[in-house]
Amino acid sequence: MKDTFDITKDNVSQKIVLFNFGNMDSKQIGKDAGVVWQVLDASKNRSCTYEELKLRCGLSENALNRALGWLAREDKLEFDDTQHLISLPHFSFF
Repeated sequence: MKDTFDITKDNVSQKIVLFNFGNMDSKQIGKDAGVVWQVLDASKNRSCTYEELKLRCGLSENALNRALGWLAREDKLEFDDTQHLISLPHFSFF
């Protein structure tokens, strides 16, 4: 959702667009990231397409994007651009 405002200052008119991205509470984003993690962990090969994630997580597109950003920032996701997959990394302990 966006709101548009016309502002005039010193005879100069400008149009300003403000976007409302919804609830940006970090606790909720962390919970949504946990949902994404659990869905990926339970998926075959620990990976899904974006559309599969959207369906399985039951999150809005904005909430899913924020959760993916959270996990990506923490290096907890891998992205395969050729197959359009989002995956949990396969950790090696040796």
